[in-house]
Amino acid sequence: MQRLWIFLLALGLSQGLSWEGRASAPSSPSPWFSIKKSPCNIRRGPGKDYPIVWMSKAAMPVVVMAESEDWRRLKDRDGILGWVHKNMLSKKESAFVIENLSALYKKPAPNSRILAYLKPELLVWVRGCQDQWCRVKIEQEDQGKFEGYVKQEVLWPHGVADLAAGP
Repeated sequence: MQRLWIFLLALGLSQGLSWEGRASAPSSPSPWFSIKKSPCNIRRGPGKDYPIVWMSKAAMPVVVMAESEDWRRLKDRDGILGWVHKNMLSKKESAFVIENLSALYKKPAPNSRILAYLKPELLVWVRGCQDQWCRVKIEQEDQGKFEGYVKQEVLWPHGVADLAAGP
């Protein structure tokens, strides 16, 4: 039984590392994506033969770190890496608010009117970022829809400058 366990462990490790030589840097101008459908299987390597590392829900923000044919290597907010088929990714960018009581402004200026204060873990849709500000849309079933601007630094992954640097 112990030999079988060691064999399976070695086999899993070899499968998990076999894609390393075939991966390349992302070709997309933006590394930020969201998961298109629920549930989404995130795998150890680029293919359906690799084991599932975790399952993600639709709209979750991810960063594409590398590509291998039709597969993309992702990084989630917790730094966990995995692979997903490119058809499971949406170019609609989402992000998490990562700071408590982050202000949602009417315009991209600190002296603009504050529309709301956002709590951490809130999922927002990113419409675009420029000059340290991101235009976001918030859709909450219980509170309606809001649109405005937040400082880029209060969002993951948009507020993290070195994400695209590599795995």
